[in-house]
Formats: sequence, C-alpha cells, structure tokens
Amino acid sequence: MYEKLAHCPLCESEQFENKIICNDYLVSNESFVIVTCTSCSFEFTNPRPKKEFLGDFYQSESYISHSNKVTSLADVVYRIARFFALRGKLKLIKKYYQKGHVLDYGCGTGAFLRTCKNDGWQITGVELDQKTRVTAQDNLALPIFEGIEHIEKERSFDIITLWHVLEHVLDINLVIDQLKKRLAKKGKLFVAVPNIASYDPKLYKAQWAAYDLPRHLYHFDQTTIKKMMKKHQLKLVDTIPLHLDAYYVSLLSEQHLISSGVKKGNKYINAIVNGYKSNTYAKKHNNNYSSLIYVFEK
Repeated sequence: MYEKLAHCPLCESEQFENKIICNDYLVSNESFVIVTCTSCSFEFTNPRPKKEFLGDFYQSESYISHSNKVTSLADVVYRIARFFALRGKLKLIKKYYQKGHVLDYGCGTGAFLRTCKNDGWQITGVELDQKTRVTAQDNLALPIFEGIEHIEKERSFDIITLWHVLEHVLDINLVIDQLKKRLAKKGKLFVAVPNIASYDPKLYKAQWAAYDLPRHLYHFDQTTIKKMMKKHQLKLVDTIPLHLDAYYVSLLSEQHLISSGVKKGNKYINAIVNGYKSNTYAKKHNNNYSSLIYVFEK
C-alpha cells in the first residue's frame, strides 16, 4: 500500500532525516513522516501511498476542493474565501495576458476554469480524480482530461495554473516537464503551494493543516520551489502572497488541535488572531506568507 522513496525528488541524494510525524486528520487517522534531504534541504513525505491507493485518501466530503457540498461553517468560510480568491487569480493572470488559452492542472470541480470561461478565455482542464473530473465536466459542459498526455500534442497554453496541486503530484519531475513542453513561447506557469517557512508551522507544528499528510507529498519553501523549477530550466518571474490562506489554514489547524484534545477555545477567534499574526510575520520575514503563488517562464 505504501512506497518508500530511495532518492530525493529534487537532487537524487539518498540521505534523508526524519523531520516531523503528522496524523491524517481527514480520512485514515494514520501517522506519516516528513523527511528532509540532508543534501538540498527539500522536504517530502516518505513513505507515501502507492499510486493505486493514493486516491483512497481523498475520499471524504470534508475534502472540499473535490466536492460541491457544504457540510460545516468551515466550508462556508472556504467558499467565501474562494469567491474572492478566484477573482484575484483571474486578475493576476490578466497581468500577463488579457485573453488567451489557459490550462488548469488539477482543476478540481472547475471553479477557476468557470471564472476564466466567463471572462472570455479558452479553457482546458486536467483532473486525475475520476469522480471530481465528472463533476467538473458537468459544471463546465466540456471534456476534462485525466492527464496532460491526453490533450492534443500540438496544443500549447498561454497560461498554465496549478492552484495547490504541485504538492499532490506523484511523479513531480515528469509532470513539470510535461507542462513546460505545453507552455507557449511567452507563456507563464503559476504554481501556488503552502510555505513551510511561514509562521504557521512554527505555531501549529504537527497540527498544521497545510502539511495535510499523506495527500501533500512535497513541502516547499521559497528556496526549494525555485530549485525544483530551475532543475527544469524554468525561471522565477514573480512571487505573490495568498493572504486569505493564513486564516483558512489556521481555522483547519485549530480544528486539528481541538480534535486531538490539545486545545480548547473558540477556533474562529483563534484563527483570525493567528491568521493576522501569520501575515504580520511574513511582512518582516522575507515575505514568508502561509501560501505563495510563484510565476515561472521558460
């Protein structure tokens, strides 16, 4: 059911050390380990579920990016945040292209693609999870692909986005290469990932919701994400904070603390306070926000 990586996905070193053990709060309640490569400092989940079993760890109505259901107040908060985030993401890609062809890799139920479609963009989506892919197809009334290899080989994209997706991809080096080949000559690749150098993991430690084991296979900071992309001849153009993520991730982390019996109190108030602290910390510490969007080009 599980596999253990013998080499670092970033530098191929065989030397790692255990960093932290975290529980899966969403599905299995099992414990998983994050290791640090002693050569390049890249952090990744090891061991991890094999490909044929990984999908089992997404089978929860609480995994909201794969569901249209609202089952809690936290889901309501997520949807409100997503409403503003989607418009912010559209505004961001329009900084580089007013209109064009966008590929959303790991498109979930298609919310971002629908926002782009309504603005006049040509849209293409990739979603690995079969059930979620069907939902996205119903929402968008167009085919959603299971993998980028199923898209016509001659098709290229002005914008490719991975909104909190890269950390989930099993064969990360293969996928980055595939995406690079599909990027138009002046195209831009947008990658949003949690930031392990932010205030949040220092505060919440093993209960930090953005570790999200075992679904998150890789755990980036600003240095390692740039190293990963440089390995594939992609250069950094811009780095943009996701301010709202600090509040939502803090809310989920507070839930983890309460469910673990570590803490009591009002999780919503605590999340607001700690989200504010996280963003304040980032202003003083190299823009290390809870989550960051990185823009890359060839």
